[in-house]
Amino acid sequence: MGNRAIITTRERKIGLYLHWNGGRDTVEPLLRYCELQGYRPPSSDSYGWARICQVVGNFFGGTLSVGVGPYTDDASMDPGDNGIYVIDGWRIAERLTTEYDEDWKPAGVRDVEPCEEQRSYDFDEMLRAFDESMPEDLRLGELLDSVEVPAGELEVGDEVWLREHESGWKAYPVVGFGQPAGNAIAVRVETADGKVSVTYPDLPYVARYDHDGDFSWNSNNYVHGETARIRPRRETGWECPAGAIDVVAMEDDILVLVEVSARTADEGGFPEGSGLEGRRRRETAAIAYLAEHEDVDRPVRFDDVSLVVFGEGKAFLRHHINALSDAVPVAGSSLPSEVA
Repeated sequence: MGNRAIITTRERKIGLYLHWNGGRDTVEPLLRYCELQGYRPPSSDSYGWARICQVVGNFFGGTLSVGVGPYTDDASMDPGDNGIYVIDGWRIAERLTTEYDEDWKPAGVRDVEPCEEQRSYDFDEMLRAFDESMPEDLRLGELLDSVEVPAGELEVGDEVWLREHESGWKAYPVVGFGQPAGNAIAVRVETADGKVSVTYPDLPYVARYDHDGDFSWNSNNYVHGETARIRPRRETGWECPAGAIDVVAMEDDILVLVEVSARTADEGGFPEGSGLEGRRRRETAAIAYLAEHEDVDRPVRFDDVSLVVFGEGKAFLRHHINALSDAVPVAGSSLPSEVA
């Protein structure tokens, strides 16, 4: 029969029929994906309906998985299975399904209980599945790995994703805090007594539009809003009984564990490699890290960063990628022979 559902808005003028993947574990990622794409929601105009239909159609393919048409009333439109999703913007506002009497005859419409919702699919995996089904030039790609943080917690060096006018999203580093000269950005804050206060706080700005090396001049360089999406921050200083991992970073889909060492020029050349004992220590520390971070399920690479310091603010740097030549398994796999 399928795994059916209907999506509509509070106005109940149009219904989008899903023959497959009608569970909340697909519909919520679908709505979030459309929001990340920057599409206007169906509640605003017909453009929103067109875009959500585009995403769903690309995902399902075929000819019989999606339908769209006039919405009549809740009792008539419920297709069974997962019932009706009433959305407001890109959020689910109501969940409805048919109520049956003791003889299993329709007796009206009721709310869907949380325990009835389908929860088989992982949210992030569904986001990526929608993205992979889109034309390549419309995919969000690395943006889906981003982390949402309060804008007030941004730090210099954070890479913030901003929407470009015609070319999707791009990440820019935060390079300072302030206000643009002559075009201050107001922030409205609700006070304890319910009134609204207007302030002009220092806001983070990014290296986007340059003016002779100055990025503070253009208001379009400033991060607006309550939250921002950033590339995952690097983790530093992680320790366990086996030893420390100096830097934990991500490159594409690879977890990179970095060991940093330094010498002065008087000590002669770059620091030597860590050797067999160092390899065992680093692999054991990596396994401990993966055991503690059970959500990490990706390949691991070991890098070395070595410095020779020969003056104040001056150094040679060498980055040895894949310094141990192979990767340890992710959590749940067998251990390397050296540390088993």
